[in-house]
Amino acid sequence: MKKMALAIVLTTIFLSSGICPAQAHGELVTTYPKVNARLDQAPHYVELVFDGNLLTMGKTEVNLLEVKDATGARLDDGNAITSGAKLKVGLLKVKISGAISVRWRVTSEDGHPVDGGFIFSVGPTITATPSTTQIVPAVQQKGLLHQLSLYILLLVVALSMAGVFVARKVQRHEGRE
Repeated sequence: MKKMALAIVLTTIFLSSGICPAQAHGELVTTYPKVNARLDQAPHYVELVFDGNLLTMGKTEVNLLEVKDATGARLDDGNAITSGAKLKVGLLKVKISGAISVRWRVTSEDGHPVDGGFIFSVGPTITATPSTTQIVPAVQQKGLLHQLSLYILLLVVALSMAGVFVARKVQRHEGRE
């Protein structure tokens, strides 16, 4: 019983300390073009750099990078290339202007999938009225679900630990009668 309680205590300390290596998964470090940039001319490519190498499977591309205009038309050439921590895709040689959205889905080397997106714009700044302005978050990543699962696990461990202590107290109380 003491060994089990000790294991629960050590697990709780480990999980609450933030040392858990599963928390660092493919975080976006930098982009080209920059998030929310306003460019006079369209870039020739879009490149994302992450904090660690991305998963590759030979010549099969497992990471996705799409670039679209405001109407949803694809502007990328469909040939995203992963090289270490970088994911890059060329853009079509078409007239590109206005708000451009970039969406990605990558898998870090440890197999953890992450996705997100950002916008940039090309051409003159367009003034919109507040009723037609759509607010788009600059960068979105799925990290909340991962963090939530860690806290739920921590809660389960803490409740288990409390259950062990209550059971021990009941056993001691019953032993006195």
